Amino acid sequence: QHTSRESIAAARAAERMNADIFVCHFHNQPPAETTCREMLDALEGCNVRIATENGINLTPYTEFVDAFATDRLGITIDIGHTRVPAEDWLNPFTAPGRAKAIVDLVGHRLMHMHIHDYHNNEDHRPPFEGEIQWADLFDALDGIDYRGALMFESLPLHSPEDTLQKVGTFPEEFVKRFG
Repeated sequence: QHTSRESIAAARAAERMNADIFVCHFHNQPPAETTCREMLDALEGCNVRIATENGINLTPYTEFVDAFATDRLGITIDIGHTRVPAEDWLNPFTAPGRAKAIVDLVGHRLMHMHIHDYHNNEDHRPPFEGEIQWADLFDALDGIDYRGALMFESLPLHSPEDTLQKVGTFPEEFVKRFG
């Protein structure tokens, strides 16, 4: 109950700041289902929508969202969290041609993306400092006609200034590399 009240208050504060998505870490357990239901009920009529950020396997998150059957609840894909346990915990966004299957699985449920690079089992790296298959990722997003938010979630490797420079020049660098 306490968690629901705090989450509802935080989502209302986010709406007052003109946010339209409030990202939570719901796990497919009864307390998360209760919190989500209470949030959806309390936030009826608000402009803010709720997204659950994924863990290793996206299927339970799609099932969680589908169980509520509302367009006010969706998924945030964090490209660093996704793994394939049967393939030595491979991050599929680092393997050529694998982003499409992941993005297609989430499909219409996708509200928000956390993007960053991934290298040697470390995520939250600045763009182009790892193995993320950027062209494949954006082709997959285009394939589902994604028009939602992209949020860089990069931690400074060398300095905050270096990381901000890499994030800030990402669009131009992407176009140079991939057209």
